[in-house]
Amino acid sequence: MKYLNMNKKNILILFLITFLFVFVFHVLVLFRVIPFSIVWGGKIKTIENMQKMEAISLSVNALILVFVLSELGVIRKKCPSNLAKFIYLVLLNLFIFNTIGNLFSESNLEKIIFTPITLALSVMSFILLFRKESQNKTS
Repeated sequence: MKYLNMNKKNILILFLITFLFVFVFHVLVLFRVIPFSIVWGGKIKTIENMQKMEAISLSVNALILVFVLSELGVIRKKCPSNLAKFIYLVLLNLFIFNTIGNLFSESNLEKIIFTPITLALSVMSFILLFRKESQNKTS
């Protein structure tokens, strides 16, 4: 599979850029600069629920950012290979379910904008998960 030969560093940089934007987006939702009606499938109806969900989202996004920075070598402590593979598997499942959820969102904006993003993140997670170990060391 040609796509499994993509450079790991380039994929991780795309991950990093995407999650920086996603993190900022969720901060803007939390501070009500962006209406919360366009996230979480359009199902959140109260500010309190939005704050809880955005706190969870920001926490998860922060953990993903730390993991990606570790994989890129920005943070000196790298994850052991088996743990990294497990995290990629978790991310793959998270993004697949997120993509499905976006497809059924009540918000057309969420369908149009976030479905392709989560689908792309699913593909990148798949590639990183199923790369051969020798490819991980050389790229």
